[in-house]
Amino acid sequence: MRIGILLCGCGALDGTDPHEAILSMAEIQRLGHDAICIAADRPQLHVVNHATFLEIPDKTRSQYDESSRLSYGKLFNIIDISPKMIDALLIPGGQGAVKNLMAGFGVLSEQRQVYPDVAKFIEEVSAASGKIGAIGLAEFVVTELFGPWPSGKNCMEIGPDEIITNEGRGVAATPGALQCTNLAQMQAGISKLIEHLTHPKVSSHQ
Repeated sequence: MRIGILLCGCGALDGTDPHEAILSMAEIQRLGHDAICIAADRPQLHVVNHATFLEIPDKTRSQYDESSRLSYGKLFNIIDISPKMIDALLIPGGQGAVKNLMAGFGVLSEQRQVYPDVAKFIEEVSAASGKIGAIGLAEFVVTELFGPWPSGKNCMEIGPDEIITNEGRGVAATPGALQCTNLAQMQAGISKLIEHLTHPKVSSHQ
């Protein structure tokens, strides 16, 4: 299978969480699948110094350029790759998942929305029977597009090595850095999520 990895920078505070991304790629390859790295070419919302946790004023970085630091192999621009090339899509977390993949970060939920090019790509992968997975804060992207989890829970209410699913919509998530205290816990949750993504999608919608 070809599993897309949607990146949005490099850094847990302003882009994709590197640990979640690298563990995802390694697990995909361990299971015998191909990891296809994808990113949009637009500026990050802001740039954060990860040593001080402070925003760096008047500095901009490209999501695409920063994502190239994480990608293993070719990095595809989201507007240049067909969703038909992807059998499933995984979105690692980090604050960039809500800051860079969605507009309106920090405002009321009804004013936030996934950027149109990102939403279109995700929805087309889903429509082609590909499952969509999210790690940590990326769950906000999938719930914005596919609705809340049927269980009524979210990633802050499940264990670090567990997944939450909406089988009818073909989406699932694991807490990642939101709940994990070490990389072994994170790897366990990501492994379970990727195993779920590689099983056939349920066709009926809830």
